[in-house]
Amino acid sequence: MYKTRWHAKEIDYCVAGNQRTNFRPLGVIKAAGNSSTLLAYAFTDKFAPAGTVYYRLKQTDTDGTFTYAAIIDVTTKAIVFNLNVYPNSTAAPNILNIYLQGTAKRQYVLEVIDVYGRQLHKQTIEMEGNNISLIIPASVTDKLKDMCIIRCTDASNGKVLVAKILVR
Repeated sequence: MYKTRWHAKEIDYCVAGNQRTNFRPLGVIKAAGNSSTLLAYAFTDKFAPAGTVYYRLKQTDTDGTFTYAAIIDVTTKAIVFNLNVYPNSTAAPNILNIYLQGTAKRQYVLEVIDVYGRQLHKQTIEMEGNNISLIIPASVTDKLKDMCIIRCTDASNGKVLVAKILVR
């Protein structure tokens, strides 16, 4: 049986241009304490930039001493997130066409909001590929006056895109 007194695991990171020397704190994972079984810990860097990022784990003991694990590198691609709505001016009750570019296997939340801030339509989209075309039906657009807002939120990182549509 292996016993440990580690009580915190801190994640540090640096970007490739810093040549693995300029680490900054990223997050803390509370350790389970003593265990007779192998434990796994996970941490997601939701705001990792595209390119290579270096990570290291700092394990701190209950007496304040610490050690660093080996540095690992992770290379990611740029995350695409675009929202196009057309026509950008419509006469109710016409449909709105929405083209969403995103990342496969991610969830997005699409909302149609009227000029008074009321949510008229909401749907969750699970991206299968990297883009999807959607239609907002006339049953929603016929409730719009003056202007509406199409808001799309990336559920994994909270990034929001907004399109404003003029309603004649």
